[in-house]
Amino acid sequence: RKMLKDVFPEKEVGDFYNTKFVNLILDIDAGSTDKFNNDYQIQGTPTFLFFAPDGHLIKKTSGYMSKQTLIEFAQNLN
Repeated sequence: RKMLKDVFPEKEVGDFYNTKFVNLILDIDAGSTDKFNNDYQIQGTPTFLFFAPDGHLIKKTSGYMSKQTLIEFAQNLN
């Protein structure tokens, strides 16, 4: 929730992520996400999953990140 309030609304984060990724926020506490949570072993929030265009998972990480750390993380996905 802290990232929803403090990090995601930052212009720099939006400018970077919205031009490079398709972004989706899921409420993992909703019963409709149980299969997703199990398939990707989601155990806490926030959890970030990065997928290739063909759908395979490239990288998974979790935990709070500052706006700069979040951007740098995505820049280093190679």
